Amino acid sequence: MTIGPHALAGAAAATITSNYYLAFIFGLISHFILDMLPHLEPKSLMTKEKDGTKKWSIWLYVFVIVEISLTVFVFYFLRHRPDFNLLLVGAFGGLMPDMIVNNPFLQFLRNKPVIKHLFWFHDKIHIDLPDKYWPVSLIVETLLIGGLLWNFFGK
Repeated sequence: MTIGPHALAGAAAATITSNYYLAFIFGLISHFILDMLPHLEPKSLMTKEKDGTKKWSIWLYVFVIVEISLTVFVFYFLRHRPDFNLLLVGAFGGLMPDMIVNNPFLQFLRNKPVIKHLFWFHDKIHIDLPDKYWPVSLIVETLLIGGLLWNFFGK
């Protein structure tokens, strides 16, 4: 799943507490729950080279820039909430597993105690659909984002 839903779900999960530590933990839990849903993976938008390797397509660059911009935009509008700092902590918890697992500079941690369990658990619960099903994943993710936005702005 991409960063927008993870950040928004982590922030939404944080609203059920006023404790920053719990907000982080609830955000972290939300990450794993979302990874159990069929969802869009950026690698689905990569192009395949003649030698079989994959590279970022122009659409992937556009997608990432638009998604990061929209996520920042949503949090910009949430900034006046009295629990905004709590939302940020929950969002960070929602993003943290992917920040560790998908960070090429942290791959050396893969065999370290505790972190290796995070990698194992993240890989075990993660549902990857074949690339050809990316439209289904996009629908799931769009519905999720819509529900999360409604949670913050539709009440």
